[in-house]
Amino acid sequence: MDSSADVRHPAEPWRIKSIESIRLTSAEERRAALSAAGYNVGLLPAELVYIDLYTDSGTGAMSDRQWAAVMLGDESYAGSRSFHRFEAAVRDYYGYPHVIPAHQGRAAEHILSRCLIRPGHHVPGNMYFTTTREHQELNGGVFHDIVIDTAHDPDVDLPFKGNVDLAKLERLIDEVGAEQIPYVSLAATVNMAGGQPISMANLAEVRELTCRHGIPIILDAARAVENAWFIKQREPGWTEHSVAAVLREMCELTDGATMSAKKDSFANIGGWLAVRDPALAERARNLVVVYEGLHTYGGMAGRDLEATAQGIEESVQEDSIRTRVQQVAYLADRIAAAGAPIVRPVGGHAVFLNATAFLPGVPREQFPAQTLTCALYLDAGIRCTERGAVSAGRDPVTGENRYPPLELVRLTIPRRAYTQSHMDVVADSVIRLYGQRGELRSGVEFTHEPETLRFFQSRFRPLSSEPLFGEVARHPAEPAGDERGNSSFPSLVVDRRASQEFSMPQSREDISPLLPTPLMQLATGFWSFKTYAGAIEIGLFDLLAGGRELTMEEVSAELGIAHRPADLLLAGCASLGLLNKSGARYRNSELSEEFLVKGAPYYFGGFVRYLDRREYPAWQSIVEALRTNRPLTWTPGTQESLFDTGDPETLQLFWDCMYCISTFTARALATVYDLTRHTRLLDVGGGAGAFPIELCRRFGHLSATVFELPHVGDLARQKITAANMDGAVDVVAGDFICDPELPRGYDAIILSMILHDWDEETCRTLLRKCRAALPPGGAVLICELLLNDERTGPPAAALMGMNMLVETEGGKNYSAAEYRGWLQEAGFARVEVMPIEAAGANGVVVGHLS
Repeated sequence: MDSSADVRHPAEPWRIKSIESIRLTSAEERRAALSAAGYNVGLLPAELVYIDLYTDSGTGAMSDRQWAAVMLGDESYAGSRSFHRFEAAVRDYYGYPHVIPAHQGRAAEHILSRCLIRPGHHVPGNMYFTTTREHQELNGGVFHDIVIDTAHDPDVDLPFKGNVDLAKLERLIDEVGAEQIPYVSLAATVNMAGGQPISMANLAEVRELTCRHGIPIILDAARAVENAWFIKQREPGWTEHSVAAVLREMCELTDGATMSAKKDSFANIGGWLAVRDPALAERARNLVVVYEGLHTYGGMAGRDLEATAQGIEESVQEDSIRTRVQQVAYLADRIAAAGAPIVRPVGGHAVFLNATAFLPGVPREQFPAQTLTCALYLDAGIRCTERGAVSAGRDPVTGENRYPPLELVRLTIPRRAYTQSHMDVVADSVIRLYGQRGELRSGVEFTHEPETLRFFQSRFRPLSSEPLFGEVARHPAEPAGDERGNSSFPSLVVDRRASQEFSMPQSREDISPLLPTPLMQLATGFWSFKTYAGAIEIGLFDLLAGGRELTMEEVSAELGIAHRPADLLLAGCASLGLLNKSGARYRNSELSEEFLVKGAPYYFGGFVRYLDRREYPAWQSIVEALRTNRPLTWTPGTQESLFDTGDPETLQLFWDCMYCISTFTARALATVYDLTRHTRLLDVGGGAGAFPIELCRRFGHLSATVFELPHVGDLARQKITAANMDGAVDVVAGDFICDPELPRGYDAIILSMILHDWDEETCRTLLRKCRAALPPGGAVLICELLLNDERTGPPAAALMGMNMLVETEGGKNYSAAEYRGWLQEAGFARVEVMPIEAAGANGVVVGHLS
């Protein structure tokens, strides 16, 4: 192969000796199977699953050496040779002196919890995991989440989102006392946050704090090798260390660990509890005998002890872990490139879909993540896992559903089990469903709910009988028996056997279990905005620019505000993901450093200041706009337009922010539409010229013109010159509303965030002008926040429409179907609609001339 070839995905460092056949069932078979399973993919028969991404626990492929080790297993009841090899492997690679085997990780959690937790104890951890928290609560403990706040934001891309917020841990110690904290529970990596690692530096800080208070640290080491890999790749000072050395150093900072050998160690079954304290080890051995088996086999057969020992050695091989993480990254990159929302950064064992953003029309109380798992199975036979409100369970005190900040679907990739082609099938399905996301606006509800760990055994029914995501394209491997090929929810016979139901006291609230939480979030939305705007206005992000880290007291002194408002502002901005905190010091988040520091190339703060100064006061009179159907930010009759204002600074803020937003919208457009077919672009109402500048940079053959009002065109010329694009982009003065026609000589016309400013007739007229100006083969590209056809969302488009009520005489946001009709009416022969993800638009509607 030519060494210069573009290799999208590196070859696996192994070859296949044995295969297991899998079959893609027909759409009809999948509908029937899902109905019989009560819309819980975990209850599906495995033979009806095509690509099984439900878990990576015990589902990976063992190596030839592991299978050989199975044949060497010593099945002696006590002190077998296999146990001693197993014990030596754990000691060598993890460093704990006392090793107690268990049949899997949750069994080790059970033994640990029985040893250490008593009623009234408090267990802090960097986000919960389902079985871990269940064991802690069953033994009388209360779990406390001490992970950094940004771990709950799927869009914030930080290298170590599994880090502990030391301030949270210190507050808990102060509140309950160190004697009431049996241990700190640390996960490496944090599964429920998307497989996020903890840094070595943060782990050392936690170690120093807990040592001062005499509190042990227990590591969930199921995926600690993956965590070690991310430390090696992302954390300064560790690049030259081997993964094995990083792993050992991580463990040196802890007092013990629970381990599921079914993950990093490639074993089909097995786990262990390992500790440094000999007294704790003695108690654990005694309990293992009661619950698992003798302390030298702990519920594991000798053959499994041998396979685990070999797997531990293989797990730290650099090629092995590299390939593992790269396969996950490949799937994530394909999904993200299509705009589908995933948790960032991507972890090492799974890709996590952000179900609330994926299915914005499905309310949280209708479990969008559970709904999306059903959709993926119906579409392509893919089984994956819900990690949201269903997994979170109910509050043990109130009995109400917990709604964690993250509502996720986990696509967990078993180790060494699937090829790149399988990843492409998964990516294609996710992308296909994301393109049809607007068609699903209702989810599922419980018909059977177990009392604990309900996600394993629950059953559901759909809340709508409408087709799920409409027609689904048949995969080439799918049987042709189902000619319809759609994915609708079939009818469901609900199992209402009282003995199987989740038991709660019967009351009016149980009959209609509504909560005002969504209303509270809507009512207080302005708190977030005004905190954000206040921080920009007072100069907080400018103060912390360039990686500067300051304490609350230092921020108070430099901004000239008292301690109390400084403390509250910093906490508010950190909660919004605008600041990061390490110890007592705050710094800008990556997002804030990029966009909220004055002078940044794409400064976004101007948009916030524009909204705060011009639109926010007007929105306080929204009822007036509803009653009068007149704008609130300017006065028709005495002013020519919303841009006719006596405040040039506010207008400058507007054009600056539109330049930032348009730049990123242009980049999104370039990923979905092939501009190589065009040579000259006309950007109608192009503002400061962001679209032509960005597109001509990316497509060197293009030239472009900004068609704008004279005073705006002057601003565009400044931006064009500053970008060194004078040779490719020019400006023509004009008024696309009043001028009878548009400039000619262009084979593509862009209307980006233009049409929502105007009424329907004005939009139709402008599209007719575009048709008249374009040559055969030309196209008009409309970039907008598109409403769905039913005009029920998404919220960004619908609420932008409300803003048009405040800002314009006749503007509103329109649907793709409306644009399609107007384009066809204007004479465009073919219309296509492509979803994108950008701050200013969620779709591109393209009208093609024949």
